[in-house]
This record gives sequence, C-alpha cells and structure tokens, in this order.
Amino acid sequence: MSRDIESLIKLVLLLVLLLLLSQQVAAKQMLHGWPLADADFDGEQIAAMDKAVETGKFKKIKSVIVIRDGELLVERYYNGAGPDITHNPRSVGKTFLIPVLGIAMAEGYIKSLDQPLSDFYDLKAYENYSAKKARVTLRHLVTMTSGFDGYDFERDSPGNEENMYPTPDWVLWTLNLPMAADRNPGDEWRYFTAGIVVLGDIVNQVVPGGLDSYAHKKFFSRMGITNYEWQYTPQHVVNTAGGIQLTPLDFAKFGEIHRNNGRWQGEVVVPGDWVARSLLPEIETTVAGNS
Repeated sequence: MSRDIESLIKLVLLLVLLLLLSQQVAAKQMLHGWPLADADFDGEQIAAMDKAVETGKFKKIKSVIVIRDGELLVERYYNGAGPDITHNPRSVGKTFLIPVLGIAMAEGYIKSLDQPLSDFYDLKAYENYSAKKARVTLRHLVTMTSGFDGYDFERDSPGNEENMYPTPDWVLWTLNLPMAADRNPGDEWRYFTAGIVVLGDIVNQVVPGGLDSYAHKKFFSRMGITNYEWQYTPQHVVNTAGGIQLTPLDFAKFGEIHRNNGRWQGEVVVPGDWVARSLLPEIETTVAGNS
C-alpha cells in the first residue's frame, strides 16, 4: 500500500473518530430535550434553596427550573415530584388557549378578534338578549372586558364561575347571563372565567378536528410536549378555564416560545406578531379585589 493511500485512510479514520466524539459530546450536553448551560451559578445559593424547601421554610415547592438563554441551568425537584410528574397551574392554564387562537387566526379559521359572538351563536336564542350582548367580540372575551354580569372576585355575582360548574352546559349558562347594567363591552376589566370557556368553545367549533386535536397537532407536538392532560367541559370540549397539567420542563417550553417570539428550536410554531401582541398591556386590571 502506498504511503499516500495509507495517510488518506488514517485521515479518514481520524475524521470519523472526531465526528463520533463530537456527537457524543453533543448528546451529553442535552437533557430532556434541552441543551445544558454551563453550571456557573452560585452553588451555595442553590444549596440554601434546597435546605429551605426541605425544612419547610419554603412551603409546598415541587420544582424549580431555570432556563438561561434557551439552555437548562437549574433543575430541582422536591416533595415527591420529578421530571415526568405533571402539575396543575389552575387559572394559569387559561393562557394556553391564546397561542392556539393565534395559530387559528393565522390559518384563517378565525377572521379577526373583532368578530362578534353572533358570528358563532344565535344570541337571540339565549336568555337576556340585548344590544349590549350583540356587541360583544372575541377581543372582549380575550381581555375580560365583555360586559357580562360576571365577576369571579365577587361571590354574589351572577356570573361567578362557581355558579357555572354545577350546570350541565357551561356555554349555554354563560350566554344566558344578563349584561352588566353599569358598563358596556370594552369599558372595564372584570375577571370572568366563563368568557374564556366560551372563547375555547368558539375555537373548538372552527378548527378542524376540534380544539383538543388541533392544539396537539399545531402547538404541543411541535415542541415535543406529549405528557400533558386537559380538563373538559360537560360537552367534552377542552376546558379553557384552566387546569391543564404539564411537567415543569414543558411549562418552561411555554415560556421559552414566548421569549423567542413564537419559535421553538428555530421553527416558527406561533406567529411572531401574535406573540408580540399577546404580551402587550391591554387594559387596566387594578380594580377592587385585584389590586
């Protein structure tokens, strides 16, 4: 064998070895689908946090995840939790509807946030029909400024969410509500869970396969989120009032996609302009009970 051929073979073998080593290094730098950040944090502070949780100074903490520049920096679990255990964020779960709504708008299933409820329901077929109710739009539902006589922070409010849950049809119950006598749609913010339930029902109506299937295909699966669980309304429509359960690392993905203007690992999942709009202030919310 000539020296040139022997040298060439050695060079090829060396390149193959370097490639394999680089792949092994890359694999070691990934955990749960996240690239690992250099662990240059203050270890004493992390140890102090661990002790505070373990001794009960910090109560009911299940996990702490820190993502820095898209990389996993800190991952801690406590009180029986672990990377595969899901958690219920309660009303924070409402926010998971918003990116899916943006995708549905981008794909033309919803024309505009200014579409009225009458585009989706025959409002005259419900109780307490009025000109005010006819003016309620999707934007009012998103921003909780619909003007329905409902306020979750007041127990005696007719539209308090606790009055909705025992009923057999949450959308019917909501659309039967009267409008508030002292405000119009768009005037003032009132925390109104039932309005988000109606918004979820609307998205469920218009997207192919329903909201559950559409959200999985267009949003969750594209970020590698498979270990999650919705709650459902009595009509077995996704309950957008809240309660969707995810793992801590998948909650972090939800935050990361908003930090990255709708992109996950370089791929556009949610339109960037929609993400930017969804993060802008819309209405003053420092009313009684929410100051």
